[in-house]
Amino acid sequence: MNEIVVAIIALAGVVIGGILQHLFSKNFNSEQRLKELETQAYIDFIKATAGINSAQKNNDKDKEVEYTLLMLDAKARICIYGKPEIITALADFWRKGAKIEKKEDMLNFLEVIEALRGVTGKEGEVQSKDISQLIFGRDL
Repeated sequence: MNEIVVAIIALAGVVIGGILQHLFSKNFNSEQRLKELETQAYIDFIKATAGINSAQKNNDKDKEVEYTLLMLDAKARICIYGKPEIITALADFWRKGAKIEKKEDMLNFLEVIEALRGVTGKEGEVQSKDISQLIFGRDL
């Protein structure tokens, strides 16, 4: 009789362990997928911003339309998957005109970049002037 009880307890332990492992794995995979969607939305936003800026400088209307569509898509995904501080930073950028023409515009865009770096845990590791050099080709 004791052997049967021990076998049942062991079997129950294996079943419960398997169920818990499945649930934790499923939850981890779901969180990982959401993080990937969030990150891709941020990347697409930056890519679209750079693309629109370049297309406008080169007077390429087709590329401007292409990148504008990518921008709209990225903004929608950021509204769904994005962190509140990123949504706020982007909304502030838009309130300030959402352009990258003058030094003030570039500084506004750098605020968005710094907010994006902040949600990755990389905030403060790189100076703003180094980021501006990479993005705009000059120190701000």
